[in-house]
Amino acid sequence: MIQTITLSYLLLTLLNVTHGLTSSICATVRDGNYVRSSRSCNSYNLCMYGRPQHGTCPKGYAFNPTNQVCETNFEVDCRSCSPFGIQHIANPDNCQMYYRCVNGVRTSMTCPNELLFDRNFGDCNVASRVLCEVKNNICEPFHSLGLITVGDPLDCSSYYRCLNGKTFEAACPPGLYYNPYTANCEAYGNFCQGAGPLITTPAPETTTREYVTTAATTAVPTTRTTVRLVYFTTTTTLAPSTTTRAPTRRR
Repeated sequence: MIQTITLSYLLLTLLNVTHGLTSSICATVRDGNYVRSSRSCNSYNLCMYGRPQHGTCPKGYAFNPTNQVCETNFEVDCRSCSPFGIQHIANPDNCQMYYRCVNGVRTSMTCPNELLFDRNFGDCNVASRVLCEVKNNICEPFHSLGLITVGDPLDCSSYYRCLNGKTFEAACPPGLYYNPYTANCEAYGNFCQGAGPLITTPAPETTTREYVTTAATTAVPTTRTTVRLVYFTTTTTLAPSTTTRAPTRRR
């Protein structure tokens, strides 16, 4: 009962923070101006009547808060702040850190109590709810397999979500550990050494008997050991979203 009340209180607090942050994005911004969104470098908010309208730049473009337009990716610094309003911007090098921008002034911030910065939430959130993109090549072999999950080889209380070759760090709820055989967070089991690394013992081997024909065309039975590589796929469908028209520079 106490845990239920605590969880409900936490969710209510997070919802209140989200509402407050969403309202404050355009609080000091004139109607018709754009501010950077916390979701990604190519996202922005158009402020109208004190409320943000979310939009996204075309592929290959990012939002430039200074020029108020979408420009090619190499022209834009994704850590720059909008000259007005309040925004929270993700730190691309550390999922626990972010930047708080107030009228163009940027301050580096750190989420407390092992929380991670949630780009969609625009603030700190519990780690198990956050998709945090990290820079490593663990997902490269699965770039064409849709959405799958892969265990962290150094810590079995966390795992990675792989989507189109991108790597997103995730964590199991406290007391649970990632099971690579079921792709779920579960209670401690023989797949995990506590909070340490995953046990790297391969999956059970299967033995098949095959006949190999020699040069003398004599059938000789041989034993070949094979190991089946198992990964888990999840098909996701992205719902269409309504966005405002992207601001572009006139040339």
